[in-house]
Amino acid sequence: MWDFDTPFVSDETESCSSKTPYTLVELKMMSALAAIKNKPCWYQKIKSSEIAAKWAAELTETGMPQTQVCAVLDELLYDANRSNSRCHVGPIDGTWASDSLLSYTELFVLTEQVHRLETSLGSRDLHPGSNETYDLIHPSLYPI
Repeated sequence: MWDFDTPFVSDETESCSSKTPYTLVELKMMSALAAIKNKPCWYQKIKSSEIAAKWAAELTETGMPQTQVCAVLDELLYDANRSNSRCHVGPIDGTWASDSLLSYTELFVLTEQVHRLETSLGSRDLHPGSNETYDLIHPSLYPI
């Protein structure tokens, strides 16, 4: 059998990344999952057969084969069952999201502090490629 070199493994290291690269099909399915998981209360809505059928139809209209549509819906149901009212599986693989971790008081204080930071800045740093989004703190100063 043939043995092809891979760009993901080198002589210096066992692997250039900690994850195996995704196929184009996987990336398309992950994109569909992210789009649905960005919808409000998706983890509750997916349990409705009517909404699940609507989302399936939307995925089918994009040209996604039925087997992939079923896999996406199955993963959404699986992730919805791992979610609860305070925290749910996020749109990016391996993340969690919540709209209710901060109380209204904490959210108000945070909003006030951000407003104070905005007004204290002398000049505004326009985010690259945007005509209306400003960076309060430049992303390159504090990379994740």
